[in-house]
Amino acid sequence: MTDTTAQLSTNSANPVLAEEQRLTVPVVEEQLTVGKTEVVTGAVRLTKSVDFEERTLKLERTDHEVNVERRPVNQTFDTPPPAVRQEGGKTIYSVIREVPVVVTRYELVEEIVVEQRAVTTEQPTVIPTRAERVEVTHIDNPRAPR
Repeated sequence: MTDTTAQLSTNSANPVLAEEQRLTVPVVEEQLTVGKTEVVTGAVRLTKSVDFEERTLKLERTDHEVNVERRPVNQTFDTPPPAVRQEGGKTIYSVIREVPVVVTRYELVEEIVVEQRAVTTEQPTVIPTRAERVEVTHIDNPRAPR
């Protein structure tokens, strides 16, 4: 605040007044403070949901099959034939027996042929999948100033 001295004059003819006749008048200055306050005027609600949808996919499935064939042979050998041999994609197991004679010979009684092959088939498969969805809802605040 600033003080200003003003002169009182009772006699306009005498411009200079005595010291005791001087009057001090206070000058007032106003100051303003500005601020802000947060006021909630509304809200937002998020709703998340998961939708399930079944989808059919064509997947390949491979099964291995074994075909067993028994072949009678009935042949005689001086030395035993190999116990296992391969012919193409087939595995052949020899079944032998010893036949006592003056000389031991081997008679091939039968062969067991095992063929392995892969069979691929399409098999429809139902697989559940998920998709998320979010919904936004604005909510007005009834307590907010208008």
